[in-house]
Amino acid sequence: MDPRRHRTRLRLEAALRTLLAEKPLAEISVEELSRRAGTTRQTFYGHFVGLPDMLEAYLDALLAEIERRNAEIRCAPADEADLQELHRRKFERVFRDLPRDDPRLRALLDGVPGLAPEDRFAELVEKLIGATPENPYSSDPLMRRIAARFYTGAFVSVVRHWIGSADPLPPEAMARAFTTLIFRGWPDMAGAHERTTA
Repeated sequence: MDPRRHRTRLRLEAALRTLLAEKPLAEISVEELSRRAGTTRQTFYGHFVGLPDMLEAYLDALLAEIERRNAEIRCAPADEADLQELHRRKFERVFRDLPRDDPRLRALLDGVPGLAPEDRFAELVEKLIGATPENPYSSDPLMRRIAARFYTGAFVSVVRHWIGSADPLPPEAMARAFTTLIFRGWPDMAGAHERTTA
């Protein structure tokens, strides 16, 4: 990309972050954003179709980074304890690197007209499950799709809660809790059922 064009794009992105910290996306106009970035509407439209397009570019970058990081871990250990630890470390990196204070992430999770971040994330998770032969759902298309939705829904809900919390847990605690729930689910369900029916 031309350096001048790149600088303009960075100014537009910075202006969007600033404005989203002040008000919801629905209250921001292209004219206001362009003015805040020190440019014109015409220049804005030379870079983006509209404000949702800016957030879609941000979502694309987030998903590409998640996919890139996942590719760094090529083979999973056979031992379940080691596999759980591998996932705990992976999720700790995700929670540590998530831009908690970036208002664009909050806007994405609050919903953007024409964008479906949860659907896009689920598609990525389904692809990652399919590319992991060790995963018991990798060869079953139906279970792969359901598992992707299940894990995505849980993760997005947890992230939404975490970034909105006034007193958030540290990334390592979030990763430990999330990974424990993935691998262990509800503790001792059979025992709990026996106790309540006795």
